[in-house]
Amino acid sequence: MTNFFGPGSPYLRHPLLTTNRSAREVDRVLSWCPTPPHDVVDLGCGFGRHCIEFARRGLATTGVDPSVTLLDEARQRAVTAELEIEFVESGGEAFVRPDSFDLAIAMFTTLGQVASADADPQIAATLSNLHTSLRPGGTLVIEVPERDRAVANLVEYEQLGPTEVTRSFDPETRVLSERFETPTGTYDLAYVLLSKEELTAELQTAGFVVEAVHDEAVSPPPDTFMTIVARA
Repeated sequence: MTNFFGPGSPYLRHPLLTTNRSAREVDRVLSWCPTPPHDVVDLGCGFGRHCIEFARRGLATTGVDPSVTLLDEARQRAVTAELEIEFVESGGEAFVRPDSFDLAIAMFTTLGQVASADADPQIAATLSNLHTSLRPGGTLVIEVPERDRAVANLVEYEQLGPTEVTRSFDPETRVLSERFETPTGTYDLAYVLLSKEELTAELQTAGFVVEAVHDEAVSPPPDTFMTIVARA
């Protein structure tokens, strides 16, 4: 078994994560900024789809991700697009650059990538670091599955082309586990699910002012996501 974000990652072929979707998401994220940002950090940047879109629009962009596999792919895509983007290998609980960014995003399941019963300290540290890294008035956009809807609509088994996907949720740890059986190997993904109230409270504790809560992804589907816009 291999980590979902390791070599051969199915994430690199995720059917939802198209160039058009990335452009729509960046459009909407920028619409939530009170003034046009100059410096943006993408936490959990993956293979760099948002970073590339931000950089194409002239923003100084930093992508942060703990996966060497995904960062290698992101760097190659940036080279192909002839864009200068900084990529940093790190988790959100460790990355901090005081007063360096006007905009920060953490999208898809980035904030929940803490598969343990002791998730709260790591989530708190990540949000605190984001608050420190944003300039006063800077914007944070977080997109994650909303726990109640995600659990209520959990599909425990499905066939996606040649890939078999099984899922389960542990209410004690709040961890949703997914297993992807592909022709080239088995990949495991696990992440903590947060309720709207929990995430809002975590943001406020970190010093953010929550400005809007959207009961949808930045660009749906899936229909089980929520998006929160907060200000430092």
